[in-house]
Amino acid sequence: MAGYKTVFTLVLIGLISLLATGCGSDDDNHTTAPVVDTAPPGVPNDPTGVLVIGGDETYVLIDWADNTTDADFAGFQLSRINSDNTVELTQTLLTDSTYRDYSAPTGTNIYEIAAVDLVGNVSAAARAYVAVRDMHVPQPEIEF
Repeated sequence: MAGYKTVFTLVLIGLISLLATGCGSDDDNHTTAPVVDTAPPGVPNDPTGVLVIGGDETYVLIDWADNTTDADFAGFQLSRINSDNTVELTQTLLTDSTYRDYSAPTGTNIYEIAAVDLVGNVSAAARAYVAVRDMHVPQPEIEF
């Protein structure tokens, strides 16, 4: 019988301790709302654009600084504006910080680069301007 009294006493002491400290009460059922990421990543830095003509290739090379500051960085969106016509240049996010545009139309092309994080927040766009006279450089004629 002494064993049952000891177990009963220990259980009773445990219950009294729980009640005295408030453990087990409804007050401890606080749930914390999850933190929602609404901050966009940093704006891409130093975008440049240049028309490259050489060999068999002619293209506009767009280059910008890598994103090294955002831990939740997912990639870049890239679009081109020409004569009020906006074209998304990629179907998926770019992870490289360069892009070759082989289909740039004649005229002033504005390239907009925006960073995107893992949640889908999008930064403001950085711009690079490139004037294209003709993407199709005529080949010299060779006379025989």
